[in-house]
Amino acid sequence: MTFTAATVLEGEFKMVPISAIRLGNTNPRKFFHEGEIEELAVTIKKVGLIAPILVRPVFGENYDYELVCGETRYKAHLFAELERISAQVRHLTDDDAYEIQIIENLQRKNISAIEEAHAFEQLSKRPNYNYAEVARRVGKSDRYITERIRLLKLIDEFQQRLFTEEINIGQAITIAKFQPHHQKMILERGTRWNDGVFKLSTKELWDFIRNNILMELSAAPWKKDDEELYPEAGACKTCEKRTGFSQQLFAELSDKDRCTDAVCFKEKRFLFIEKKAQRLTRENEQFYFVADEYSPSQETKDRFPGMLAYNNYRKLDKHEASCDHVEKGLC
Repeated sequence: MTFTAATVLEGEFKMVPISAIRLGNTNPRKFFHEGEIEELAVTIKKVGLIAPILVRPVFGENYDYELVCGETRYKAHLFAELERISAQVRHLTDDDAYEIQIIENLQRKNISAIEEAHAFEQLSKRPNYNYAEVARRVGKSDRYITERIRLLKLIDEFQQRLFTEEINIGQAITIAKFQPHHQKMILERGTRWNDGVFKLSTKELWDFIRNNILMELSAAPWKKDDEELYPEAGACKTCEKRTGFSQQLFAELSDKDRCTDAVCFKEKRFLFIEKKAQRLTRENEQFYFVADEYSPSQETKDRFPGMLAYNNYRKLDKHEASCDHVEKGLC
């Protein structure tokens, strides 16, 4: 069913006993401010209810109606101890009622970014809906919908910081683009030396991401369409975790294709080196593993026993004093 301004006005308006209305369990809004309810109750007692609630008939139960929209107004009437409420009565299916609730929730003035994201996601899962259709229905751009829904990928610590405005919406959208373990890295860096308060400017945030999380795929030595190197991950070319896969989400990184999963990138790098070592062994070629960093991780040392120190690589690369141990280096 398609809802327009005209269809919303359809239905019968009447005064309905509060006791005849039951609350449904599908309202996307889960939290209500007591102060808001009390203030509205005072206003209603003074000037009445300006915008009627929306209900639908229910049959064979102890109630005559089910509330579809207007739970704050309903609760304000209860608080004011009023017995009747102005309502619009419409015959709606479960699906119709749910869709109206989502759209009505999006029209609230004080809706949070996370609540908005949940509403967009719920709409996108409706029959005949996708992100583009959601954007059309609510009058937003496709990118706006994509970025808002992505906020649901934020770890709890960042969702809470967004709610309390410790981080702004731009920072939240940026952080939400990355895997949970990377978000925890960002959180640790942003709160370090700040008594647990996140303090990174947008520029500092992007500098940290570029230097510690993103991996340029053009620098990877393996073929990007290789599905056999790491079967569990598949080929880089078709991977959803590269920035080029979602150009709407990573519009600011359109200059180069980058991997956003450093763990997978590292594993592919290890596997590439191991397979190259196996080939050289079959060909009876002599080679050594040489570290390409000053302090290799324990995992790296375990994967490549006997690895030579970084300084040996530097001497070979800069044509310094000859090194008796390095004839072919893998790094």
